[in-house]
Amino acid sequence: MFKLLGKLNKTEKFYVAFSGGKDSVAFTHYLLSKGFDITLLHFHHNLSQEDENSYTFCKQFAKQYNLELIVDILNKQKNKQESPEEYQRIYRYKFLDKFTDGLVLLCHNINDNAETWQFSSLHGQSKLIPYKRNNCIRPFMLNSSETILNYITSNSLSFYEDQTNLNLNIPRNYIRHIMMEHIFKINPGYLNMIKKKVVKKYEREYL
Repeated sequence: MFKLLGKLNKTEKFYVAFSGGKDSVAFTHYLLSKGFDITLLHFHHNLSQEDENSYTFCKQFAKQYNLELIVDILNKQKNKQESPEEYQRIYRYKFLDKFTDGLVLLCHNINDNAETWQFSSLHGQSKLIPYKRNNCIRPFMLNSSETILNYITSNSLSFYEDQTNLNLNIPRNYIRHIMMEHIFKINPGYLNMIKKKVVKKYEREYL
C-alpha cells in the first residue's frame, strides 16, 4: 500500500507522467487498482536508442491496460549555453504544462528527495523536490524505492530500466548508486529524516 502526500479526488481528471520506469509503472498500476481515471503522458527525449526502447515499452503498457497514451517527441535544437539536463527539462515541462484540464502526477519517491537533498547540499544550498509546479504534483514522495520494488514484485509487473541511469559519470547517478549507500551506513535514519522534512514543508504549503 502506498502512502499519498495529500489527497486525490477520484472525480478529478488525472494524467500520469509515464516513463515506463519502475516508479511510474507501480504508481499507475496502483491508481488503476483504486479506480482512478488516468491518461498517460510520455515525453520522448529522442536522443538515443534507450529513449526509443522506453517509448516502445510505454506503448505496450498502455495497450495492455487500455489506457490513452499521449506522446511528445523532442525535436528542438539545444542552445550551446544549456546543459543537456536543462534542455530536456525545459521541453518536458512545456509538454506537461499543456494539460491544464486536470492534474499531472509526477512519480518521484522519497529516495529521489534524499538524493536531491544530498546533491543540492554539495552545491551549498540544501533543497527538496517541490511538491507542486503549475498543474503538476508529486503525491507519491513519501514512498521508498524498496516499497516500490516490493509492489512491482508482488504484482508481477514489468518495467523498463533505462541503462543511462547506471552511468556513474552522471553526478546524480553517482550519488544514487555510490554515495547513498555510505550515507545510510552513517545515518540509517536518513530517509526518515528527509520524510519528516517533506511532510513539514509541504503539508503547510499545499495540503
